[in-house]
Amino acid sequence: MRTFAALVVDDEAIARRNLRSALEQQPRWSVAAEADSGEAALEAARNLTVDVVFLDVQMPGMLGLRAAREMAKLSQSPLVVFVTAYDQYAVAAFDLCAVDYLLKPFDDERLGRTLQRVEQLLTVQDRDTTDAVGEALDYLENPRRPLHRLLLRSVGSIRVLPIEEVLWLSSAGNYVEVHHREGTDLHRIQLVALEARLPRRDFVRVHRSAILRVSAVREIRTVERGWTTAVMTDGREVRVSARYRDALIEALET
Repeated sequence: MRTFAALVVDDEAIARRNLRSALEQQPRWSVAAEADSGEAALEAARNLTVDVVFLDVQMPGMLGLRAAREMAKLSQSPLVVFVTAYDQYAVAAFDLCAVDYLLKPFDDERLGRTLQRVEQLLTVQDRDTTDAVGEALDYLENPRRPLHRLLLRSVGSIRVLPIEEVLWLSSAGNYVEVHHREGTDLHRIQLVALEARLPRRDFVRVHRSAILRVSAVREIRTVERGWTTAVMTDGREVRVSARYRDALIEALET
């Protein structure tokens, strides 16, 4: 059974201890090391084999954002989950292709969703990449051919998802999370490459990391601090950037 190793980084000892305890209660998870600064985290990432770094943002010395940026340059770069009490760093974190952004305090259910997302990403990375390379070449050779279906590969199966069943798409590093009525699957391609193949009348970008099916938007809401969210037909909400809000409204009106 695949196991997962984590590096826990926080300048507060109690925060490291609590996260370590929560992770070690998971049967497939272990904590390979802890670090109390960005510099120490970067050194540990260079010398240890870890799958994911749970990284605080606001620390003395090297900030977590800079540490994540440096880790991304490593030949075997780990996935990054930011764990912080400061929500204003969320956009910058996702610009660095963070897997998730855990806002303190979080409960076991929220952590569980993060671990599930990390496990799914790592499992897809572990599989044989031959089919994925062939699919990527097809995108490059036929960049304007509209997509009619997505082939979503996981261990032991390939799901055929008609493009009409896609509700929205979100970036996850070199992958795309495909959200549909039955849940979410990973697709091995970058969002910008997939966007070029989507039917233009049916989909609209609402954030640098999210694209929505226009007909799947049920409501647009202005929430705390002036943020806008799109409520989808399945009840889930997607953040809409101010830069793309007008484009979404225009698409809904046509």
